[in-house]
Amino acid sequence: MLKIIGEEMKLKRQLMAIGCVLLGTPALADWLYEQEIDKMRGSVINYASVKSDNVLSFSFPYDGGSIATLGFRLHDPNQLEAYLMISKGQFTCSGYSYDVVSVKFDERPLQEFRCNQAADGNTKTIFINDATGFLRQMQSASKVIIEADFYQEGPRQLNFSVAGIRWSMN
Repeated sequence: MLKIIGEEMKLKRQLMAIGCVLLGTPALADWLYEQEIDKMRGSVINYASVKSDNVLSFSFPYDGGSIATLGFRLHDPNQLEAYLMISKGQFTCSGYSYDVVSVKFDERPLQEFRCNQAADGNTKTIFINDATGFLRQMQSASKVIIEADFYQEGPRQLNFSVAGIRWSMN
């Protein structure tokens, strides 16, 4: 059942992309928007995320295909975070040295963004520094390629369709 739903989503994306090419507009990405209520602090945390267009193949014990997620989390207007998660595998970005991810927005020049591992030590998630600058550049792009280093696997490239994000810092 899940495989059929996955195939239907893939076909839907392909049809949307063909229509957008014919119309000369970039295909809109499948952004997922969520809200979480922090009852203790009386605040709302907003999330936006999109899955990678490609699947990474790692060796054992992370074999079987790994999907990445690019996301944003906003605690309040001054606490925007950009993060990258992987379903299987381990990022090597520790934040203790000059760890970076290389990023290419559409056909613009390659840039480097510093990164840090999650505060809880989870190696499946890294945070991209200068989240506001990253988001601003991404909002005018239709695709983003992020190259990150993985434990015992080296650098790998993650492709994201990002057109159409609805996100405001207000």
